Amino acid sequence: MPQPVRVHVLGRDVVVERPWASAPRVLADGAELPRDRFGRYRLAASDGERVVTTSFDWRGLLPVLEVGDERVPLDRPLPRGAWLLLAPLLLLSLAGGGVGAGLGVGAAWAAARQLRRATTPARGWAGALCAVAAAVLLYVAVVALLRAVF
Repeated sequence: MPQPVRVHVLGRDVVVERPWASAPRVLADGAELPRDRFGRYRLAASDGERVVTTSFDWRGLLPVLEVGDERVPLDRPLPRGAWLLLAPLLLLSLAGGGVGAGLGVGAAWAAARQLRRATTPARGWAGALCAVAAAVLLYVAVVALLRAVF
């Protein structure tokens, strides 16, 4: 289970449980934040209440906590060249149909996880490249198997 993320916004410590979930819980002072009538979290600040929402940043491929106009990332951002890994995965998804798309999405998730969790940049890039290479090799093996059978 992922660890809760602690961030400091508007002079308060806020804890986000399950930041990668579709509906993460937002806590302050050990209790869940109050919600308004639309179900959005509200955070009291010195200058009034602010709406607290969580969203997904597609550019950095990470969850973001939005408090008013302030955006706080809830995970480490990907390195600058990480988008280069998506080129072979995009080709795999376009050329491979459903199997290629599934392998492409899985390899993109694994590569992003390797890049974020690695202790050194070289180790992260090596793991990400291995994830992409494994997806491509697995796709080639599946295609060869399907051609041999049909």
